[in-house]
Amino acid sequence: MAESDEDIIREAQERFDRAHDYQAFAHENFRRDMKFANGDDVNRYQWDEEIVGSRVGRPCLTINKCRIHNLQVINDARQNQAQIRINPVADEATYESAQIFEGVVRHIEYVSNAAAAYTTATYNQVMGGIGYWRVMTDYIDEETLDQDIFIRRVPNPLDVFLDPDIQQYDGSDARFGFVFYEMERKDFERRYPRADEPDRVVGSGPLGNRGHFQSDDKHVRLVEYYRRGERRDRLLELTDGTVLHAADLAPEVLRQVKARDLIRRERTVSYPEVEWFLIADNDRILDRKPWPGRYIPIVRLPCEEIITDKRLDWVSHTRHLRDAQRLYNWYSSSAAEFVALQSKAPFIGTAEAIGPFQEKWERANIENPSVLLYQGLDETGQPQPPPQRAQPPAMAQAYMEGLQIAQNEMMLASGQYQAVMGAPSNETSGKAINARQRQGDNATYHVIDHLAGAIRFTGRLLVDLVPKVYNARRVLLIVNEAGEESQVHVDPEAPQAHQVVPDPTAQPQPVSPQGQADPDQAKEDAVITIWNPNVGRFAVVADVGPSYMTRRQEAFNAFSQLMASNGAAFQVLGDFWAKNADFPGADELAERLKQGLPAQYKGQDPQVMQLQQALQQTQAHAQQVLGQADAEVAALKAQVAALQEDLKDKTYDSETKRLDTVGKIDPDSLKLIVRELVSQMIGMPALPVMGAHAAAEAAMTPPGPAPDSQGGGQVNGQGGGQALQ
Repeated sequence: MAESDEDIIREAQERFDRAHDYQAFAHENFRRDMKFANGDDVNRYQWDEEIVGSRVGRPCLTINKCRIHNLQVINDARQNQAQIRINPVADEATYESAQIFEGVVRHIEYVSNAAAAYTTATYNQVMGGIGYWRVMTDYIDEETLDQDIFIRRVPNPLDVFLDPDIQQYDGSDARFGFVFYEMERKDFERRYPRADEPDRVVGSGPLGNRGHFQSDDKHVRLVEYYRRGERRDRLLELTDGTVLHAADLAPEVLRQVKARDLIRRERTVSYPEVEWFLIADNDRILDRKPWPGRYIPIVRLPCEEIITDKRLDWVSHTRHLRDAQRLYNWYSSSAAEFVALQSKAPFIGTAEAIGPFQEKWERANIENPSVLLYQGLDETGQPQPPPQRAQPPAMAQAYMEGLQIAQNEMMLASGQYQAVMGAPSNETSGKAINARQRQGDNATYHVIDHLAGAIRFTGRLLVDLVPKVYNARRVLLIVNEAGEESQVHVDPEAPQAHQVVPDPTAQPQPVSPQGQADPDQAKEDAVITIWNPNVGRFAVVADVGPSYMTRRQEAFNAFSQLMASNGAAFQVLGDFWAKNADFPGADELAERLKQGLPAQYKGQDPQVMQLQQALQQTQAHAQQVLGQADAEVAALKAQVAALQEDLKDKTYDSETKRLDTVGKIDPDSLKLIVRELVSQMIGMPALPVMGAHAAAEAAMTPPGPAPDSQGGGQVNGQGGGQALQ
């Protein structure tokens, strides 16, 4: 019995209620942590409303040091982002096909701007406690049926709900998931013109009837619902070793196989099947389709996940900094208030010294005069000292110590000390500084580890999706680790996972300005790579470390130091140094330096070099022999042509003699021979040509006297008739 829309909606509502109730506490804490981490003097998210109300007219400063602690973790993750690595496992998988798989994945990440998706999820993870991104498919354009795979960011993690029964951090074992989003009502009505009909499938409330999930006059709230089921089958191993699926066999064939006792072993297997539904706010299913992959394509990235008393909580990096940050803000505000309540330091002097300049001295704390005059002599003519400013108000020592304590408590709570934050510390040696930095990295390593796990799950999603989405012959762009693009021809019916075959459309390699063609480029352009993603099994790992550009810069610095300490090393390492440089023309310089390397540094075996030299000598000798042979062949051709001319002359002489003899014996036979020779000379039958010529000549002859009954008429008639025979 087919499942109705009503059954699907009811199932979705029940599952959403479970997921919403399970994540409600974690979502509330996410809001608090995210707001606190981004507190400033405008929103005052780091101050409780009751305290702000009690400090009317008094300073409530926000010195947000919590944000800096969070950004240290976020930006460290951006600089050391995990890279998806694919390794061959079994079933004819090869290293080359795994490298192509990696190139396809890098291209998907590039066109999707996956770095933005990873960074957004990491920001939400550190600041609020949880982050997500999605893997989606879409058509390339409106004129094709081919689809591409994309990695999309999830700006608001509160729009995502996953199966509460998952056990994996990355959510790879989820059986269902929801993603809510908004669409402008005008666009919604244009795309789904009948979706706003008053009758509803189930009940009267939308699926997301949870306050902020409701639609309004300008926007419509939609939800994407994923669910994963199972397709059960029997795996059969026949007596000859063949493995078949029972579902692939016709019922009568399966009965015959069982009747003939051809099954050696069998077992029940299940295959995951994922479905996707788009549901409107009035509980109407707008669209549905099967999802090609075996996983729910939502990647989950928690910071710290804690479950207590069956209640979920995502603990962010912000959580443990909140009290120390509040203490720091309070001490800063109180210290500022203490100083503000004290008067400005006045000037102290005698009335005689100030004398007629009293007005300027009274305004000295308001204005900024360049000169203040005073009377240097008293009434007796004795010198008197100038007025002096009193001791300025001092910050209370308790506030200064409180600020220091609050700052130290933030470092203790986060594990990020001055060396980690980039500030000078007591460590002086490089070893001690590195040890302190590693201590801070260890305190936040779980963030990087969870990010690597989520990216690894993304690789598994892509390895599962690529053979199912790229299931027709097409050309794909792949990207290597250096960011260079190349093409690969996808052929799902190819017998091998990886093949390199000649390119039938290859064009000659253009010659360089130096007059030489690039042999490497010519070799690359002469072949094409054929890849079958269905052949082989692959494993996915996540390699955490500096990016390729960072490692390239480190390599450039290392080569620069080696060449600076040893000038002769440039002859050997110059091409590597230029290859890792970023200045314009570095690649061309690397190629020139590589061509000038001594033979022993080109990675060639001396024996191979000797064989190559011998081969070159043999080829040169063969070219010389071929040249001599060509000259001899040309001479022989000339001799043959001369002999043919002599033969023609002798043939003509013999034909002339034959005609003379035949003409004397039988004149009529002579006419036939002449016509045959003329036909051979002009390459076509002579009789029509001769007739046309006679007709043209007769047309040009002027009319004469009428012929008599015997002479001219008979003669002309015979002549004409003979000429046309």
